[in-house]
Amino acid sequence: MHIVSWQGIRRDESPNRRYAKKIERIGPKLWAFRPLVDWTAQQTVDFVRGQGCPLNPLYSQGQSRVGCVCINSNKSDLAQVSFRYPEEITRLSEWEHLVGQASKRGYSTFMCDASDLKDRRAIFSDLNIHARVAWAKGENGTMDLFDNGDLNLPACASSYGLCDQ
Repeated sequence: MHIVSWQGIRRDESPNRRYAKKIERIGPKLWAFRPLVDWTAQQTVDFVRGQGCPLNPLYSQGQSRVGCVCINSNKSDLAQVSFRYPEEITRLSEWEHLVGQASKRGYSTFMCDASDLKDRRAIFSDLNIHARVAWAKGENGTMDLFDNGDLNLPACASSYGLCDQ
């Protein structure tokens, strides 16, 4: 038996995906098929809309991708998540703590990609989820996403032209 994993990734999502193949063997009897790999984000949105299907509401909330929240988020997405769903940041922080307790090093973070440091404690201090959220929001840890005076009102922050719908 062969297994084919259908993946909705695009080459324009990140530098790490720029050379993604449309079909790729990723393990014994395991293949990845990426039918959207050549599409842009806008082409994807246009296709879904053209089919009369609803888009994931997270796109209207400013997320540029919705498959992985936080761990694979860009700076803007992470700031949006922390603003709209602070409980997710708390949850990730709790997981960092739990994984750290199980780790022989005693420290763990999901955000360790951006450090050249050798000391794991320093990496955790610089890159734990709360430090990354502060970085995403700006130097003072705040961001003015909306100026509507009422944070309970839904606001559209889409870069895909979804606010006009």
